[in-house]
Amino acid sequence: MTLKEFILSAPKQDDESINHVLDLLTGQKDLPEDVKTISKVIYLKLNPQQTQAFQKIIMMYYFTENNYQQPTAQNLDEINFIIELQNNDVNYPFK
Repeated sequence: MTLKEFILSAPKQDDESINHVLDLLTGQKDLPEDVKTISKVIYLKLNPQQTQAFQKIIMMYYFTENNYQQPTAQNLDEINFIIELQNNDVNYPFK
């Protein structure tokens, strides 16, 4: 299953932040296929709780794709890339 398929098929959750992120992602006209590109598209739109929800979604994707094993170091770098973008952008509105 691709990342895009995973996101588009994800059910609603009890967590409002996760649902917000899923709605944001599924509302993208051309949802990118990779984590870093998605991060570049949405990082300014997410507050810290929503950013954490995005990371949880991506973590779950990698967990299922890695046969229920912990994500690799490369996966973790991709998961944390959104934080780098937010920390390094003076225009990030939620600092």
